[in-house]
Amino acid sequence: MTDLRFPQLPASFYESTPYLRHIRQAAQHYRVAPDAVLLATLCRVAAATPPTTYVDTPEPTPLNLIGALIGSPGDGKTLANKVAYRLVPDLGLGVNDSLPLGTGEGIVESYFESVPVLNETGKGKHVEKRQAFKSAYFYFDEGEALFTLNARKGSTILQTLRTAWSGGVLGNTNANVETRRKLDRDSYRLCVLAGFQPSCGATLVADSHGGTPQRFIFASATDNEMPTVAPTFPGKLTYDATNEPFAIPVHPEILRELDENKVNRARGIVKIDALDTHYDYNRVRVATPFALLDRRQFIDLVHWNLATLFMDNSKQNRLTLDEWSKLNRRTEVDAQESERNYRDDKRETNKRARDTRRLTDNFVHLVERYPGELTQAQAMSRIRVDRYPSITPDEIMSAVMATGRVEIKGKRLHPRRKT
Repeated sequence: MTDLRFPQLPASFYESTPYLRHIRQAAQHYRVAPDAVLLATLCRVAAATPPTTYVDTPEPTPLNLIGALIGSPGDGKTLANKVAYRLVPDLGLGVNDSLPLGTGEGIVESYFESVPVLNETGKGKHVEKRQAFKSAYFYFDEGEALFTLNARKGSTILQTLRTAWSGGVLGNTNANVETRRKLDRDSYRLCVLAGFQPSCGATLVADSHGGTPQRFIFASATDNEMPTVAPTFPGKLTYDATNEPFAIPVHPEILRELDENKVNRARGIVKIDALDTHYDYNRVRVATPFALLDRRQFIDLVHWNLATLFMDNSKQNRLTLDEWSKLNRRTEVDAQESERNYRDDKRETNKRARDTRRLTDNFVHLVERYPGELTQAQAMSRIRVDRYPSITPDEIMSAVMATGRVEIKGKRLHPRRKT
């Protein structure tokens, strides 16, 4: 398989703010990539922010995030999630933390719990499923499980993730109250982090027509600048989050840029890759936890610039996954072609050996039938060696003489007498 180096954020990025230096120090203490820990931390901070909090853009933006850590086995994808947990251990009340990813129905179910409810008669109680959590944070080690789940008949896992990212209605409205599960629009927060090996990440990126990879944010789980001496662990992070309904204001220059991008795309002035259709939406979502980590409830240009750098790096990781897929596909095709050539060569070699044996046997039998009557040229003509251009008469004679059954006297061929 062909390997490529996945890009990472430069040291200058982490030196720009105290909380980013804090995150990098924690990552390097545990010998794991800062970019992976940063993405996991952003997802945890977003999960700790209630669904009543949103970004005050013309189209209110929820903070639901879906992240992908890219790395080979042993690169520390799982450890990155654990380090983020140590940095942000408490997501607050109403958050269902560190859940494994299951089915689409299982995602919805994770927000509900069975609660006793008083009967309408006022006497006795019965159990109902009611929404008990406003937020859920999911993590799964291997992204391949996502495709395994999606391959099941009737699976809704990818559809559920896409809808949840947008903050749309999830669940069902079955008539039976016992099976009814419904999460209203923007009534929940969902953050998902997954570890992907490059091969599986490439499969995710290839599914652009479904709209799934456009919603993912990518980060490398490798660090090319890991220090020789591990720094001390800096402790957990502090950040401001509110449980009250809150619209996070945005710097006017950011709103102007977002609007200009929409206008240019609508007019056809700017053409973007299909995988970049949600770039600005994710940039807004990423800028928000940057602001919260900065203990601000306002997205200014500093947070916006950090989010832009982070999302540009995410895009480069996605492009590297695509390049990884092309290179390995080419390598696989070359290997298949080499295997075909080998089989063809072996088949041709075997055929040539069979033809040589057949011509040799025919030559010997001919001499035994007409002892002393044929010359070498006449025998070659009789067995039609000319029909086998890849086999020379000299090769046939060498094979014939090697049998020990023919001898030449003068110019005539004679069977060799058995002794």
